[in-house]
Amino acid sequence: MTGEKPDIVEETAAFELKKILNKGLLEAVRISENTASLSGKLILGTIKSSETIRRLVEKGEIRIGEVSVNDDGFHLKRAGSDIVIAGANPRGVLYAVYRFEDWLRGDRADDKSLDIFEVPYFRTRHIPGMLYDQEAIRYLSRLRVNSSTSAHSLLPFSMHSYVSSDVFPGIIDENTRAQYRAELRGTIERCRRYGIELFPWFMEPVALLMKNTPRVGWWKTGITNGDVFPKEVIGISRWHRSMDTYSLCVNHPKVQAHYADMIKRFVSDFPEVKSILVYQNDTGSCLCDSSLCPCCKKLGIKPLGYVENHVTFMRILQKAANEVNPQFTVFVGPWHFDRYDRETAELLLQGKEIPPGSQDSLQYMLQNMDIHSGLLSTSFMSDGHLAFNHEVPAFKRAMDTCRKRGVTMGFVDLFLGCDEFWPPTGGGFPAPFNAWDKLQTYRKYGRDVIWDESGHGAPVTILDINELIWKEGAWNPNQDKEQTVKRIAVRQFGQIAGEKMYLAWKELGKVVSLWGDPVCRVSYFERLFHYLEAGNKMYDTLSARAEESRKLFSKPENWKTALLFRENLKLMQEHYEKAASLMTEAINLASEREYPYYCYYEPEKERNCKSYAQQLYNQVKIIQWIHKHQYYVLCAVEILVKIDQAQGNEDETAILRENLKQLEQKELISTESVIPFVESLIKLQPRLMDKSLPTECYDPKKRSGYDHKGIMLVNFYTPDHVLDNLKEHVRKIKDLNIAP
Repeated sequence: MTGEKPDIVEETAAFELKKILNKGLLEAVRISENTASLSGKLILGTIKSSETIRRLVEKGEIRIGEVSVNDDGFHLKRAGSDIVIAGANPRGVLYAVYRFEDWLRGDRADDKSLDIFEVPYFRTRHIPGMLYDQEAIRYLSRLRVNSSTSAHSLLPFSMHSYVSSDVFPGIIDENTRAQYRAELRGTIERCRRYGIELFPWFMEPVALLMKNTPRVGWWKTGITNGDVFPKEVIGISRWHRSMDTYSLCVNHPKVQAHYADMIKRFVSDFPEVKSILVYQNDTGSCLCDSSLCPCCKKLGIKPLGYVENHVTFMRILQKAANEVNPQFTVFVGPWHFDRYDRETAELLLQGKEIPPGSQDSLQYMLQNMDIHSGLLSTSFMSDGHLAFNHEVPAFKRAMDTCRKRGVTMGFVDLFLGCDEFWPPTGGGFPAPFNAWDKLQTYRKYGRDVIWDESGHGAPVTILDINELIWKEGAWNPNQDKEQTVKRIAVRQFGQIAGEKMYLAWKELGKVVSLWGDPVCRVSYFERLFHYLEAGNKMYDTLSARAEESRKLFSKPENWKTALLFRENLKLMQEHYEKAASLMTEAINLASEREYPYYCYYEPEKERNCKSYAQQLYNQVKIIQWIHKHQYYVLCAVEILVKIDQAQGNEDETAILRENLKQLEQKELISTESVIPFVESLIKLQPRLMDKSLPTECYDPKKRSGYDHKGIMLVNFYTPDHVLDNLKEHVRKIKDLNIAP
């Protein structure tokens, strides 16, 4: 039974409830309050939408009156012969329906009385998703996600794709813009049905391609045609990957007016959108460098760092947006600005405290951002990709500044989607203990927002263990970690197999802790270790990678860090092997007749507990290979350095070259051994296939880059892509006659 005028999310809740009951072969008929007289009803709604629930709250029988409408709390309770499914807001009603399904299935032993009152700890729970697909959006809502961005630019990421500007008209044709606007509105509506607020992801200022200039780096297929802009507003950027490219100069008055005009139009044209996320200096966006930019020089701008230009740009956007909507928030993603300076990094390397007066770029931004600007950052633990449970003084300073200035700090949890543990498998590396520990770090600093900024989007088809843990911890971090992880393991794989898998996850937790050791990673801001991660260069020959890598480690302090990391990589293999043994036992013990308990995405072919365990095992073996490969690269670098030092000593040089060849042979054997795991993963892992996605997204022959829309092809990192590259890697090595 619903109220007379249920909210759109309550409509979804009623639909989901009927679906749940039909699964149990129960016939359900929906009625409204003014026609309801029978007993045995399921009463859905909020105080606002349901007169029945309002009366129950007034009598003190239902507790949602105690909960703020800004929270997503709910109360599930038996009331005589009826069952009340009440939410503090419409989204709370939907979450109550999902909780009701768990109760029906006996999820918790202590819930038999059906009197369940819950309020989430974190108010905003954010994971990006494949928002073209309704099932993927439903999956996010099952994780109790209430805000999302479109995964890594499945929607165009430039503001001019949706609104025009009087300053620079004609950037794209109006028919194309109308198509993009319709796509965005469709995405907003799909998310709204499930109570998810969309944060459009913008990468501004976009990188420009100019006529008669080489296409550089990441943007080989192009982003935005720079020739549509006047030459006097074009700046030069030295991107964080050390490549020069072109962008609009954010210090030029016309560029500032251009962006102010666009964001005003966007806020006005899309009133459903309350916030945007602006991401820079990566994936097709870059800021001009005042020391290089001819535009800045003509304007007499003193050389400024990226951070100062970043703050200038954010102030322009925030001020203009608030002229239309005073509550609008521009969230900032300073992933590539929040590096520590060398002095701070050295102090961290030595294990010393950072003096309170020392500055890092994050602190500068916090002190200079406008008050309504949100901030999403991962700088607190030595680097964004390494933000595990290692608190450092900069984290605490940042939070103190946030409190004083009223800035919303979003905790970006790249652990679930970082460059190394996510891409080669499409997600799913199981490290639930680390994910839980990180949530515990965040809870100390407030409950406003918790993000998993996996730019590639939630891997909806693989039943990611980390996301199940994220769901539990973001909702209620007061639960016992060990019991929560063990409960999920047993539910997903069966009692005995689950206990083995639980022990395997403990070993994998040690892997992640060694990989994220900040002592080995303080030089990451120089992109040293990013080079060792899972990009296309990973598939080059070992000697070629070592030759290029040693240039990066030429400084003694960098090589010292690299050796520490190499030792950790070696220790990680021991834990990988222990985890692999336990996971093999779990596979053998898991049933083919039982299915994972938590299965929020409904693929065409259900996987059983055994195939699910095998899937996770495959994912782990692939990431293990990457870390073994990194170890071999660093060993090869050391051999090449020794070869240089042995010049003139032919005997020693010959021995070293033979050592390098043997290392190549080991790496080849390692690579060939991982190929079957990739092939198995491709067979086991269901695909997210939605016809509304461009077909090129599923073309296995495509590689990194962007299509004609400026949309990143989603299969840049997929098992198919990895398999093709591994085979090419083996072919290259064998062509060199290195194979034993």
